[in-house]
Amino acid sequence: MDQMPNGQHKMNRRPRPSYPQTSHYRPTPPPRSAMAIASLVLGIVALATSLLPIINNLSFFIAILAIIFAIVAFLGIRKGAKSGTGLAVAGLATAIVAVIAVLVSQAAYSAAINQATEDLDNSMSRLTGDATEEILTNDVNLAFGEFTAVSGDYGLVTTSLPVRLTNISGETQSFNIQVEAVDVSGNRIATDYIVVSNLGPNRSQNFTLFSYVPSDDLEAMKSATFEVVSASAY
Repeated sequence: MDQMPNGQHKMNRRPRPSYPQTSHYRPTPPPRSAMAIASLVLGIVALATSLLPIINNLSFFIAILAIIFAIVAFLGIRKGAKSGTGLAVAGLATAIVAVIAVLVSQAAYSAAINQATEDLDNSMSRLTGDATEEILTNDVNLAFGEFTAVSGDYGLVTTSLPVRLTNISGETQSFNIQVEAVDVSGNRIATDYIVVSNLGPNRSQNFTLFSYVPSDDLEAMKSATFEVVSASAY
């Protein structure tokens, strides 16, 4: 401590120690990957449209594009040049789910279309007579009686073939049956038809066929064989 002229004492102050200044610099984070963002957007679009018929054909390719973008994004993120791992993972996951949804839905739609086409073909076959054997086996039974030809007054001949038709299916149906009379040589002599509407299951109805036969065919008809050549049901 030093004494000043006026009698006051002067205090000697020690200099304050200097400390090195610390730097607060923070490295700039890498920008988010545009590929990762694009992958997520495309994955969401593909997933949202993956169950829509026809449109999901495009959804499949969008999902594939999203998967490619996600892979490219992962490569950039791995090198440290980009960020956005979460976006890339989300984009890849949605795209994979979209691909699976497209494949499953298209398989289901294809099966439904095939079934509808098969049902339509079957219905058309039953209408046109192409399913005659099936109808005679599962839907209708025909019992033929004996063909008769009775001579009446004025030389008129009354002919008839009694037929009993039974619906053996489990539902009400209408039938159109074509019956032919065939001689011993297999030649057709005459043709007649049975038409019945809304016949209930296990119900029967009687019909008379060949009520008119030309006189030239009478003898052949007496020994004819009667065959169902076409049967339709609806």
